[in-house]
Parts: sequence; C-alpha cells; structure tokens
Amino acid sequence: MRVRRQFVTNWPQSRSASSLQGRWKILKVELYEWHCALRQAKNWYKSGSNAVDEVCIF
Repeated sequence: MRVRRQFVTNWPQSRSASSLQGRWKILKVELYEWHCALRQAKNWYKSGSNAVDEVCIF
C-alpha cells in the first residue's frame, strides 16, 4: 500500500484506476520471475556452480 500511496501523490492521474489495477497484476508476475531468478543465482553461487567459476578454471 505504501508504494501505491507514493505513486498517487507523486504522479499525475493520467490513467484510470482500472488500468492501474491491470498493470499491478503484470508487475507482480514480472517481480515473481525476477525473485525466482535471483534465488536460483544465489543457490548457484553457494554451490559453486555459477558461470564465473567455470570461466576462471583453467
């Protein structure tokens, strides 16, 4: 809710409320994909199977 309140106070109302609600649904999907990718990268780093280790091995 804090993000939405800041958005409402700082940005002009160029879109309707229903169009903003539709955009939030898309944004949640994109953030979930980013979160999953970040978690996978952290797991790879902890296990030592990240691409940097593969490049540095001679």
